[in-house]
Amino acid sequence: MAVVDRIFATVIMVAILIFAILHVGVSIGIIVPFRKYGDIFTPQVGLASYNLVVGFVGLITGVLGLVAVWFDVQKLGKIYFNSKKF
Repeated sequence: MAVVDRIFATVIMVAILIFAILHVGVSIGIIVPFRKYGDIFTPQVGLASYNLVVGFVGLITGVLGLVAVWFDVQKLGKIYFNSKKF
């Protein structure tokens, strides 16, 4: 069962990585030609900048997810809070 979970998690993380690379590629493809016409195409450049940020967040998520799955890092899958009793 653990092997099936690891394969499923790896497939999901690779899919996230592929979509993140597509986001970065599309946003760079939009920003580069329209950059010199920034005063006319302001919404398109803003949307491409948003896609660039989403792409980088996706890259970070995909890489950290793959590291967590491959090296079985449990701490990346849990959130720890400092709990103090008052």
